[in-house]
Amino acid sequence: MDLRPHHLLCIQKFIGKGYDDIFTEHMKYIVSVLKNNPKTSINLIDSCDELCLKCPNNQKGVCTSIEKVSFLDRGVIDICKFSFGDTISFDKALIKARDMILNTDKFDFLCSSCQWYSVCKNIHIQTFYG
Repeated sequence: MDLRPHHLLCIQKFIGKGYDDIFTEHMKYIVSVLKNNPKTSINLIDSCDELCLKCPNNQKGVCTSIEKVSFLDRGVIDICKFSFGDTISFDKALIKARDMILNTDKFDFLCSSCQWYSVCKNIHIQTFYG
């Protein structure tokens, strides 16, 4: 399955909220497939992926938020020492992203400009502090 690197973060913080109902239902489906099949091979790509298919920012295969998305993808690539084109099992990629970003101060640095940051931050605080 093709995934943008930053979606390794989004998947771990997903609580059923999204841009719209169509996107949210698609996200629920993809998250369910991956969590139920953690050994699924994922390919890290720098273009629209499986999650982007139903995103309202996907305009004919081009992301209208490409600057933000590219920053997030590049951050995950650099911090986790991935490369675009890497193929890795979903569970290993998730653990690496969690341990190297979500469980560190890199989460705030990388994600604070995202529109979903406050949702993810609340999940982060509840998960780790209470």
